[in-house]
Amino acid sequence: MDASLEWWANRSTLLGRFSVVVEDVRTGRLRDVAHLEELRELHDLDPVFTLRFGDDSTIDAVVGRPDDDGRFELSSPQGDDTTAFTEPEDVTLTAAWLTANGFVNSWSTSSTGGNGSRLFERDDGWAVRYQCVLGTWTLELQPPHGTFVSFSRVRDRAGTSSWHRELPALIAMLTPQ
Repeated sequence: MDASLEWWANRSTLLGRFSVVVEDVRTGRLRDVAHLEELRELHDLDPVFTLRFGDDSTIDAVVGRPDDDGRFELSSPQGDDTTAFTEPEDVTLTAAWLTANGFVNSWSTSSTGGNGSRLFERDDGWAVRYQCVLGTWTLELQPPHGTFVSFSRVRDRAGTSSWHRELPALIAMLTPQ
């Protein structure tokens, strides 16, 4: 999922913004490693960054020191792992697959408290929507000029969902012949 890491000196002074990809619920990578040293310098001052998503929603995140490839760990500044990254890993992996296959995250709402949603759209008319209500995730696919078809799955603690592996077959199944 595309995002940016921002490092604010105070509420009105932004000292660094870095384009990143959130690869899964706990890992991200710098999109352009040419900015690696600048990111590391700010990280050395304070590892707490603001993670800003495409819909302009933000969360605070503790960023691990980036490795030479620009990869870093993400965690909640509260240390409780329940306040920030509430999407299961499969939702994040599916979002990454969608982005890699031409879908753009058009809007998102917060998934805190067990509720939230995201919409991904592609130029050819396809739309994919995730919704979470009280911890139950639903994946909805809309082929061009069609209606949404829902695929529900209960969010389990082990994160065994596999939508990111099933999505190509689901899209193929719903593609008009």
